Amino acid sequence: MIPERDYFLAKAETRRRQEEAEAARLVREARREDAARRREQAGEDGESRSPTGALGWLRRLAGAR
Repeated sequence: MIPERDYFLAKAETRRRQEEAEAARLVREARREDAARRREQAGEDGESRSPTGALGWLRRLAGAR
């Protein structure tokens, strides 16, 4: 291929990947903020729906019976 064309194709591909990564990052941050808001609201109710901590998975398992 022509070297100049390779440069522009690579540059466009890099820009496309950066835009995709930025969009994915924004989605992750929005989900993280939403989860934090939900945890905060659950904490305000005084009732924790899922046990946390080192053995939280074991407490959830025992509570599933």
